[in-house]
Order: sequence, then structure tokens, then C-alpha cells
Amino acid sequence: MVEEIAAPSNYPLRPLPINVVVPIYNSGETIAGTVRSVLNSSLGDLRCEISFFVNELDNSPEEAIKNNDISLAVLNYIFLDGDMVDTPFKSEINELRHLYMEQRGGFQVNIVRRRLRHGLAEVYQRSISSYLKRLWNYAESISETGGEKSVPVKEIDEVETNSILLFLDDDIILKKDTLANIYLNCVENNSLSVGRLNITGIVTPNQELKQVLKTIMACWIEFKEAFGLNVSPPRGATLGALHHNHRLAITEDYADQKIFPQLHGKGKKLYHTDIDTIIAESDIPSNGYFMKRIRRYLEGEIVDFRELKCIQNVLNIYRDRKGNSSYTLQDVADFFRLVEERKISQIIPVGATLLAKKVLYC
Repeated sequence: MVEEIAAPSNYPLRPLPINVVVPIYNSGETIAGTVRSVLNSSLGDLRCEISFFVNELDNSPEEAIKNNDISLAVLNYIFLDGDMVDTPFKSEINELRHLYMEQRGGFQVNIVRRRLRHGLAEVYQRSISSYLKRLWNYAESISETGGEKSVPVKEIDEVETNSILLFLDDDIILKKDTLANIYLNCVENNSLSVGRLNITGIVTPNQELKQVLKTIMACWIEFKEAFGLNVSPPRGATLGALHHNHRLAITEDYADQKIFPQLHGKGKKLYHTDIDTIIAESDIPSNGYFMKRIRRYLEGEIVDFRELKCIQNVLNIYRDRKGNSSYTLQDVADFFRLVEERKISQIIPVGATLLAKKVLYC
């Protein structure tokens, strides 16, 4: 449980219509881009709470912890009148502080830092549990003021139906109308929010493989998207959907990516949001971690192709399912065979041909 969310000292207990959680790991000052895009959102009469969740594993490298220190200092300066950060981005961060002061009537902000054993999946688990506990605390507070016994139940139902919980990555840039559109589709259409990623950049130490890795990641994501199985951030749903369907085994790799497919499998429609993103190599289960393993395989550091389980999973999907995809099993198998055989020069042109078949999803 995260008390800053479940029992906030500075804000009312009742969850706001839009509740955004931004997990942060090893981001440094680059979190500023996501902060700016959220603060620039056109929300109309809607209000938004943002919980910045700085997290690290017990064995996180020293550089990641240092970058988390920087992210925390940046957030404290922007939102909590902390000390100015010694960074080349001082002017931008100072501008964000003034932007928040202008917009603060529409936003509530929590800043949390925790060392967690299970990384991103535990961020999701704790955030969902904390917001549901927050709702229960709110209902109990109404009951204690002398309201009728049925009032808390009505309040829980009303808030669960009309409040959403949305998870953003710390490298996502939102358009002005994204948050409001996600809210309307989750609440009015009973949909799930998922992102449709456009990879604008890759961060890797091997510059010669940069475009190759970008092509592989784009194809891998699109192969999943074609079957409606890609659930990239922003991932969101009403509190009610998460309350009644939430099951998260945080000890499993990529467990955070499984909760929304579970909801989709129970009949929830997907609302896709086009998102520009930069994928950076990472040491925790994520797209960045998967990309790092591909790079190590192409370089020969990882010998056995079967260790790239995320590729094997996509191949299995295409073996087990038929129809409703722009790609055939042969398309997917042939492309990944180029990766397996490390035919670097062929990956980009073949990938470009496949991506040209990309379907526009509603």
C-alpha cells in the first residue's frame, strides 16, 4: 500500500475523474517531457491527479539510482517548491514550475519513491491497490458523518464508474486532447485505453545497430498489434474495471503487461491512442529490456535464440491463431529467422516491407 495515494494529507479522499500514475526509473531530467505534455493537456472541466512513482530494484545499478535522485529533485522543484536542480535543463525545468503554478487548479500531485522487489509490476499492483483503498477510505468517511448505510455503496459505484486510472511510461509525450479522449472512451464506451506506439528513437550503446533494433522492435510491436495483443501505455481503465477484474502475479516477468489483455479477454473494447516514444535499453522487464537482449544476441553475447522468449511468444500466437491479421505465420517466421541468423543487412528492408502492410485500427 502507498499511503501518499491511499490516504493523502493534502487532498480530498475522493478520487478525481482522471488519475495518472507515471512509473519512473533511470530517467533523470528526461521526465520533463512527459511532465510538460501532461500539464499542457486540455481537460475542460475534468480534474486530474498525477502520481509520479520513482522506483528501483534492490540491485539497481548506481547510475539508475543517481538518475532517480535527479528525477525526484526535478519533480520536487516543479511541484513542491524544492531547491533548483543543478542541470543543463534549468530553464526548461523552471518553465515547468511556472506552468504548474498556472495550471495547479486542475491538478493534484503525489510524488512517491519506493525500492521494490518486483519492479514495474509491483508499481502497478501497489498503485491499483492504493487507489481502491483510497476509494474505500472515502466511502468510510461518508459513513462516519452520519449518512445512510447505502450511501457508501452508491458513492463507490459512482466513483468506480466515473473515475479512471491511467499508467503512462516516463518517456511518453501526450497530445493536448489525449487525456480527455481516453477518459471519455473509458467511461462512456466502457473501453480500455492502450497505446499504439510510433518509435521515434532508440537509445543503445551500439550505434551501428540502431536502425536494425528500431526495425525489429517496430515489427515485433506491430505483429502483436495485428491480433489486438499489444497493450503499450497509456494503459487505462475505470476503477470499477480494475476493482472487479484485477489479478496481477507480480513475480512473473512482464506481469504489468498481462492485466489489460485479461480485461480485453473479458469483452472490454480497446481504445487506441497514437503515441510517439523513444525506447531506451533498460535492466528491468520492459520494451527497453527486450531490446537490450536482442542487441546482445545480435552481437553474439547471447548465443541461444530461444532465450528471446518474447519472440517465441509472438511466433506461438501466429501458430495458434488464424485470421484477423495482416501478417501470416510465414511473414513473421521469415522475419524472425533473419534475426535468428543475424542477417543484419536484410532486416531493415524486409521489415520496411512488412510495416507497409500496417493496418489502421479504430
